Amino acid sequence: MSNEIILNSRINGLLQVNTALQNRINGYISQVSNAQQQISSLTTENNRLRQENESLKKDLERLVGPDYKSKLSKPFLDYAERNQINYKEAYEKQQEEIADWMVSQKAFKELAIEFGLEKGIPFQETIKMGVEKKIDVLEDKNNPSHNTNIDDNRIKSKYGEKFKKEIKEKLKKI
Repeated sequence: MSNEIILNSRINGLLQVNTALQNRINGYISQVSNAQQQISSLTTENNRLRQENESLKKDLERLVGPDYKSKLSKPFLDYAERNQINYKEAYEKQQEEIADWMVSQKAFKELAIEFGLEKGIPFQETIKMGVEKKIDVLEDKNNPSHNTNIDDNRIKSKYGEKFKKEIKEKLKKI
C-alpha cells in the first residue's frame, strides 16, 4: 500500500502541476486575446486617423491650394527663395501684409469720412468721392507729390479695366 500511497501522492502532485500549468496557459491565452483585441482596436483607430488625415489634407488643399508656393505672389515668392525660408512662412507673411493693408485702407476711409463730415460733406458723398478716386488712381490722375498712384503696371494692365467697370457699376448704386 505504501507504493499505492506514493503513486497517488505523485499523481496528485502531477495533477496540481498540470492544473497550475493549465492556469498559466489560460492566463497566456487571456493575455493573447486581450492583445489581439487591443491590436484590433488600434488598427481601427489607425484607419480612422488615416481617413481623418486624408480629409484634413483635402480641406487644407481646398483652402490653401496644392501647396503654399502656388499661393505666393511674385515678391513673396522671390523673398522666400532668396532668403531660403519655407513657403508656408512666406505665405503667412504675405497674408499678414494683406491684412495690414486692409486695416490701413479701412483707417484711411474712416479718416476721409471724418474730414468730410468736418467740412459738412455727408458721409455717403465722401464714400462716393472715394470710389470715384479709384478711377483716377487707375488712370494716373493725381498730384505726383502725393505719391499715391499705382506704380505697378501689371496691376493696371491685368485688372485696370475690370476694376473700372466694377467701380462704375458701384457708383450707379450709390
